[in-house]
Amino acid sequence: MFGAPLIAVLTLAVLSPGYSYAQSWQNCGAYSTFQKNLLNKYDERAIARGLGSSGRTMYEVYKSPDGATWTFIVVLANGKACVIASGQYFTIDAAPETLTPKTKETPKRLPIGTAR
Repeated sequence: MFGAPLIAVLTLAVLSPGYSYAQSWQNCGAYSTFQKNLLNKYDERAIARGLGSSGRTMYEVYKSPDGATWTFIVVLANGKACVIASGQYFTIDAAPETLTPKTKETPKRLPIGTAR
């Protein structure tokens, strides 16, 4: 939905060290507790979700409406969630209307959201 810019932000979030808002509380805990804390303490809501390649983990990005704070969490199959990264000043760049595939088997231009 958000395309390459969101993937780039998430990759940087995982690889970037530093203090975060979410580190002021426990790094892992019940998923429902994380949802409540992120909403009540930081006014953050989930804006993106993705299932990990193993099919047993889900990744979520939360952000405040003004983008002042954001949090990236992983949700495990047992209902436990852990903060991967968080920070300030989150923005989402506009996604391009089409992607150019790099294989010969696909059409020259592939509209976003089109299943192969």
